[in-house]
Amino acid sequence: MPTRQEILAGLTWLSNEYTGIAIMWHILTFMLIAALFAGWRPGNKLMVLMLSSLPMSVSLLSSLEGNFFNASVFAFLVVMAIYATLRAGNEKIRGNRSWPDIFGLLSLVFGLFYPEFLNTNSPVEFAYASPAGLIPCPTLAILSGFALLYRGLGSSLWAVTVATSGIFYGLFGVFYLGMYLDWFLVACSSILLLNTLFASKKTFSFHR
Repeated sequence: MPTRQEILAGLTWLSNEYTGIAIMWHILTFMLIAALFAGWRPGNKLMVLMLSSLPMSVSLLSSLEGNFFNASVFAFLVVMAIYATLRAGNEKIRGNRSWPDIFGLLSLVFGLFYPEFLNTNSPVEFAYASPAGLIPCPTLAILSGFALLYRGLGSSLWAVTVATSGIFYGLFGVFYLGMYLDWFLVACSSILLLNTLFASKKTFSFHR
């Protein structure tokens, strides 16, 4: 297993070597958020497929950096996204309109403004060049945020996969890497997991 210093060095290298890709992901994500706030409601399948490009990016860049564990985990997330679209219905995304929305929005902000690893002289740069789409934690925060806002995007399997991945990487970041801000990812991912399991149990009880 790589040492703490080796992992941190790899994450820092990705965050600064591929800043242009991070800026692209910020632009695309902000455009998606703007379209959703303007009233666009894509289907759950399309939404999951669009978001799957984020873990695909992390997987490819992790393989370039030599971190094949992260590359494999995020490749698995892409596979699960494709599988989720095959099983999901054709319904359009729907919001919770309840307390999980708050954590969904906070999780999105956390992922898009993730204040670590980017070498910068101005905190403003985190608003458009933080390592979302480059490294695991901010990417999982964005995925968790959308899943919280839109009822797991019609797939409890996808929501649980994202949530468990977020909890794992968040705890790993806190206890092994010393990244204590990743407690926020743990919290949002845990809420997503509990909310999804509760909704699934409620649906099962309703259909019994």
